[in-house]
Amino acid sequence: MSKDDTGEDWAGASSKEIRGARVRRMLRRFAVWVVAPTLLGIVYYGFIAAPQYDSVGVIRVQSKGGGKSNAKQVDSMLVKEYAESRTMLEYLVASHELKNHYEKGGDFASRLSSGASSEDLYDYFREKVTLEYQSESGSLRLTVRAFSGEVAQQLADAILRAAEEMTNSTDGRARTARTTLAADTVAEAEEQLVAAQLALTAIVIPESTELSLPSTDEMARLETARYMRDLARAKYEAALTAQEKVQVALVREQLYIAVVSKPSEPTGEAHPRRIWGILTVFVLSFVLMGVFTMLGATLKEHARF
Repeated sequence: MSKDDTGEDWAGASSKEIRGARVRRMLRRFAVWVVAPTLLGIVYYGFIAAPQYDSVGVIRVQSKGGGKSNAKQVDSMLVKEYAESRTMLEYLVASHELKNHYEKGGDFASRLSSGASSEDLYDYFREKVTLEYQSESGSLRLTVRAFSGEVAQQLADAILRAAEEMTNSTDGRARTARTTLAADTVAEAEEQLVAAQLALTAIVIPESTELSLPSTDEMARLETARYMRDLARAKYEAALTAQEKVQVALVREQLYIAVVSKPSEPTGEAHPRRIWGILTVFVLSFVLMGVFTMLGATLKEHARF
């Protein structure tokens, strides 16, 4: 063997010298691919990475009358979508200086870029604010991560208050619409009843005598007017009954947000997990070194043919 897989000429070299050269080359490769990135990881996670804090709260969307579980899930998902929406982001930016906090806090790798676009800001917001639906309990678990425990708790409180206002507003509009529809139906039925009663009253049938009896046409008009009056009365009574049922249902179905657990005040950093981060850098560097070593050997092997 005159050349190794690197193309170097080892003619006349002893096997010990060849093994030593290969070991040195492997050590250099290990130092470049694994040791150096791991040292950088130690420096970053040990001395640079800014602590981040999680505030966690749990809520549940409920109705006074209980309601079906699938309906509760739909209401909970609406709250989840709102809390993670661009509307919520705009509210927090305007009222709680969210963008300013994430731009000035943290370190170079974790903070929000000062020139971030609206899309970048929203993606960053979705990383820091999560609302997870717990199917077993039907609750929503809110987690807000910030560079200050106080800010994380303040943002979590603001999100829950805004979600509660949205729920009350949406439910209020729905209740108003149903109440208005029921009242309009009653008013329409009442107008029809009054009109039918007036039409019946307007029909004058002369008193019958032995020489004069009401005509068949007059009796037919009278019976028709009575029938229309009775029909209008039945419709009016049905509308009143339906209105009462709507009022009872609105009380039973009224939505509200129950706070199971208020947003916590973080007592210690939740991120980054420093030891885990360093180990991740080490393992990934080692894997990449192996992949590129095998790739290089494969390319050189093909180059010989």
